[in-house]
Amino acid sequence: MIVMDNKAHSGKVKIHLQNQASIQECRDPNVSGHAESYALEFFDVCVAFVCLMSLLLCGRSVLRGVLLQHEYVQFFKHRLIRRVSLGDRMEFINGWYLLLILSDTFTIIGSFIKISIESKNSSSYDMCGILLGTSTLLVWVGVIRYFSFFQKYN
Repeated sequence: MIVMDNKAHSGKVKIHLQNQASIQECRDPNVSGHAESYALEFFDVCVAFVCLMSLLLCGRSVLRGVLLQHEYVQFFKHRLIRRVSLGDRMEFINGWYLLLILSDTFTIIGSFIKISIESKNSSSYDMCGILLGTSTLLVWVGVIRYFSFFQKYN
């Protein structure tokens, strides 16, 4: 409803808009472009699956590093009767793998939220965008790391 207030009779009319807005979600699955949405959903599941495999492999490597670290600490403790510093212990854990684990976790969660949004079961666009955007940032940080392996870019 639009209210025009001319009480002051000054030539200036105050205009106020009063409305009752409500947001309703459309949950009708009968929308056009189903074949395309199935292809995108399949692609999202494939991305989540590849990230899950990467997560498992990186997790396995980190776990083996932790087990080797434990064996190293026990050897120094029992055989050489010396304590191992934190810096020496952290040499066994690859920080890049931790970055990949975090990125893969964000990608998997973000992909399933995206699937949920596209199937109209959820509307958490902000969370999906934050997770997938942060994951992309972490992946690019990892890609930039590989430039240090090439002599041309050093």
